[in-house]
Amino acid sequence: MLSIVILTFNSQKYLQEVLESTNFADEVIVVDSGSSDGTKQICNGFSNVKFHEQAWLGFGAQKQRGVDLAKNEWVFVLDSDEVITNELKNEIISTLKEPKFMAYNVARLNFFFGKSIKNMGLYPDYTVRLFNKNFAKFDGRAVHEKVVLN
Repeated sequence: MLSIVILTFNSQKYLQEVLESTNFADEVIVVDSGSSDGTKQICNGFSNVKFHEQAWLGFGAQKQRGVDLAKNEWVFVLDSDEVITNELKNEIISTLKEPKFMAYNVARLNFFFGKSIKNMGLYPDYTVRLFNKNFAKFDGRAVHEKVVLN
């Protein structure tokens, strides 16, 4: 049903909580670019997590590597310091029962020094996070990468 792709590099600070929020996914593909902390050990504690080491390629190519490794058509891309809320989890599950589109925007709430930013046009910060990998891919940009539909 769903593969979640996460890029990591020395991400142990939040990773336990992040991975716990992904327990509804068939698989979680972690693409690590050389962590020297406990990132790999944390990943090993989850049966649905597949840990892959990959030298850094830039954000777009690194995320696409994770998408290519995913066994499922539907992919959700999550940052290593982001948690999927129960509300979002339920929306994803419901959407995937009868998807109407090949890609979906997700409203992201950004934080700055521990405080949410809901003004200055920064919320909601919509970005494509859920998509069918047969119809979309990441562009090759090193930063500010985007999902593009085929």
